[in-house]
Amino acid sequence: NGTVNVAGGNDVTIADNTGGLTLGNIDASGNLNARSTGGDITQANGSTIAVDGQTTVDAGAYDIALNGANNDFGGVFNAIGGDIAVLDGRGNLIIGSVLASGTLDVTSTGGDIEQLAGAVISAGGATRMSASATGARILLAAAGNHFSGGLITGDSLPPTSAVVLPPPPPPLPMPTPNTAPPEIALAPVGGPTLQVTADFTPTTAPTPAGSPAQVG
Repeated sequence: NGTVNVAGGNDVTIADNTGGLTLGNIDASGNLNARSTGGDITQANGSTIAVDGQTTVDAGAYDIALNGANNDFGGVFNAIGGDIAVLDGRGNLIIGSVLASGTLDVTSTGGDIEQLAGAVISAGGATRMSASATGARILLAAAGNHFSGGLITGDSLPPTSAVVLPPPPPPLPMPTPNTAPPEIALAPVGGPTLQVTADFTPTTAPTPAGSPAQVG
């Protein structure tokens, strides 16, 4: 199959069922949808993919490699594939739903790598994130992310540039009615410091009624 080039398109949809799909120069003012059911989705050397809207790339179990140095994914980037590699050279890169059964390699040379709220990133192999621009950050804020092969950030990043949220901890058990804590009331300033109200059992029995008091 040959290279697919699109100039001046709005919403662009490209599908290939045999032998894979090679993207060349793509200029889409709307969304880009690229799908291959017969092979990898790759990018021609020296070409540029520029999309103002959302990009969705689906290669099924095949690989995806979109590594053009001047690529510009202006909207959310979604992908399904085996090994997935994507590079954005202009501005921030916003990751949406990404499912990689193999490795995942995400690079931004022009800004931050961010994650769309509510989206999930899942990778069966190693995941590498690199945001090499000065002051750029990596923000992966979804608790449902799953990096089976571990997560590595680029060597050029200071440790504080990567923010990855772990899965939330399990909820704490609620106390039963029989183990409810005693009621505690704080006194106003100037009075007693603390008043505690709770059930207790006296340690000595009271003097029975009518018995003379003992004088020591």
